[in-house]
Amino acid sequence: MWVYESKNSAIFLSLHDCECSKLRINKNTVILCMDWMEVMPEHPNNPYSVAHQSGEGQVEFIGCRNVNIRVEGQDIDIDSNSVDMIFQSYEVLDFEITQLEDYFCAKIYMVQNGPFKDISISLIYDSDVTRLNEFGDESWFVDFYQNM
Repeated sequence: MWVYESKNSAIFLSLHDCECSKLRINKNTVILCMDWMEVMPEHPNNPYSVAHQSGEGQVEFIGCRNVNIRVEGQDIDIDSNSVDMIFQSYEVLDFEITQLEDYFCAKIYMVQNGPFKDISISLIYDSDVTRLNEFGDESWFVDFYQNM
């Protein structure tokens, strides 16, 4: 189903203003299903020298621990949820990944309009898998600062 798949490459994505069609969370895995992603030139699957948009894509965080989720200001205890939690149609405003020794930390903040809802997620994880389809146009921010 996917054209490209790479491991531990989510650090080379920019998801700001990208649409998350589905967010799936369970105790050990968090999956972001994206309508598109901004793929930085350092990403191992990006054949271009500048960032490009992908088509539909997915980021799967594997071996998650210390998962903290706040939905509309309320903490969610995922350890007490025996079934997957699924959220749909959110816009990503902040997506930050840091690599530390042999693990990663992620912070994600998303909003939904009408009525406004927000989700804040922070987690520590062992690895990630990025899956995406064909590349499209250059990312909107490639020439942004040159035109100012």
